[in-house]
Amino acid sequence: MAWVGCSSLRPFVPDLLPWQLDLDAMAFLFPPRREQLGRAADVLLASGAFGGVLLDLGRQGLPLPLLTRLAARCARHESCLIVLSEKPDDSPSVGVGISWRSGVHRERIGPNVFVLRWQGLKDRQGPARWAWHQSCRGVPGCP
Repeated sequence: MAWVGCSSLRPFVPDLLPWQLDLDAMAFLFPPRREQLGRAADVLLASGAFGGVLLDLGRQGLPLPLLTRLAARCARHESCLIVLSEKPDDSPSVGVGISWRSGVHRERIGPNVFVLRWQGLKDRQGPARWAWHQSCRGVPGCP
């Protein structure tokens, strides 16, 4: 597994611990320029060494030719590409090749207590309309 994102959007490692990921075996890449995110994911997927690549784009998009190439690399190496992006639920997906899309919203319900609401928006395999929620505590001292 590899995580590709901007250095300003690094994952908070304690959030990854409950998923029982082998963090020592994961590759974390933070290219110096946002324009390099897609290319970094392309190189990783082309290597065939990763079963999954998480691409954290933030508010940035990807050109359609690059998305097409990434999808072809995933098919060739039986890999999975997960794209995280920040956009309103009613805006278009990152690209036409996206097979599954969801939206996540956070709501503060008390001091340091939040509800995360996750909702299916698009699913080529079946009905997309589903919802899930979970209460959680924030990290002490964070806004």
